[in-house]
Amino acid sequence: MTERLNMLLVDPNHNNNYGPHLGLAYVAAASKPFAKVNTESFLLQGEVDNLTFPGFLDQERAFVDQVGKTVAKNAPDVVGITATIGSYQRALRVAEAVKSHGGNPLVVMGGPQVSILSSTNKWEFRVFEDSPHVDVIIRGEGEKTIEELLGAVQKGEGFNDIQGMSFRDGDRFVANPNRPVIKNLDELAFPDWGVFPLDDFDDVFYLSTSRGCVAKCKFCDERAIFPRYKFRSPQSVVAEMERNATEFGVTTYRFGDSSLTTNPRLAEMCDLLIENNLGVSWLAYARADQVSPELLVKLKAAGQDVIYFGVETGSQEMLDAVSKGLTLDDTKNAVRMAKEAGMKVKGSIILGIPGETEEHANATIAFVKELNLDISNWHGYTPSIQDYNAHFVAHPDSKLDLNWAGMNTDVPHHLETYAREVAGFDEAWMMDKHLRGGQFPEGTNPITGHDYSTVHARLQRAIAATKQNTHMEAVLLAERAGKVEK
Repeated sequence: MTERLNMLLVDPNHNNNYGPHLGLAYVAAASKPFAKVNTESFLLQGEVDNLTFPGFLDQERAFVDQVGKTVAKNAPDVVGITATIGSYQRALRVAEAVKSHGGNPLVVMGGPQVSILSSTNKWEFRVFEDSPHVDVIIRGEGEKTIEELLGAVQKGEGFNDIQGMSFRDGDRFVANPNRPVIKNLDELAFPDWGVFPLDDFDDVFYLSTSRGCVAKCKFCDERAIFPRYKFRSPQSVVAEMERNATEFGVTTYRFGDSSLTTNPRLAEMCDLLIENNLGVSWLAYARADQVSPELLVKLKAAGQDVIYFGVETGSQEMLDAVSKGLTLDDTKNAVRMAKEAGMKVKGSIILGIPGETEEHANATIAFVKELNLDISNWHGYTPSIQDYNAHFVAHPDSKLDLNWAGMNTDVPHHLETYAREVAGFDEAWMMDKHLRGGQFPEGTNPITGHDYSTVHARLQRAIAATKQNTHMEAVLLAERAGKVEK
């Protein structure tokens, strides 16, 4: 009988509002036949709203050190690390800590940032170039790839025939062919939440009914991760909820779908939840052109408390520029209907879109005030891989490069807001320079055409003019999970 491996999964994304990492829970379920799985997650300690930026950095260092100590104690054969754009720097530091504590485990990195970078010719092997401590990267969906990878490690076989991954082979990097997308999501094992120390988290789980997105927004890189939209059956989703209630006592969720309302069987799922009286509650994203009064009433009856719309901008010209595929009236009507259905409404808004003028920015601020959202999340435009690829096509001799390893933007939202809302410009500039690795802090961003001071000023005006209750969604979910009194 082949001996089971010892595996450690690490989530370097700061987490204090919701449950464990959904992607790692799926990977843990796929790994179960091959390995005993343990986890480490970056959980902020104390009163997060009172956390200062230096205090956050102290906790970050402590987390990386803790991962190293866990590796030294448990001697895992394989360490898997997930990474987003914001947590990429921290993920690389985790990889270094793993290798520096002996035993030489196989370090595997996956997650959105890995898939996004490896989708480009320019940065296909950037993860390996940024860190000598990463041995393997998994591109796209990871469940089938991790199964084959762990099987090869168990048997002492090579990695050349495993689709969907790249690996370090001495001084060279090898990219195996892409893995075909998983066609039937119902075939996947339910996420394994049992590998996490659940007492350290709120009683809220992530849950996803689909992967991918039908929209083609220019600021989003989801298609680099999930190139096709596919969805689970309502029966599968409800069975997972029943399992979670029975085994873990959890009935509160944050849906991970890019847009829950894209799912063509959503109404059927709601009917099953109402029929089975599961008593669940959730927050989910939605597109403004995919809701109706009837659907919203049904969603509310089935358990949805908060709906999250991508408002993006209050200028139709800018909305068209990012290929959102919506009108301003779509958003107005969706917000009104959601409120009439009894939901709290959260909106995500972007300033600094390429081509945006002061008139566009002022129109956006006025539009958001008119919407009267319960939660307004303001963001500066972050160029996507689509933007960079278009730049390189238009400018084949461009020397533009990014210090991806210098970016560390995965911080509590109140710290980002502080830089706009409270701090003076010099302090905000220094903080932003630290977070973004000094990328274009003093000049014009060649992708957006904006300089930092312009976008900073627009965000500062916007936050001052609108509600910025960024934590209400977490409070609502915590109430429903029984963690705080209403």
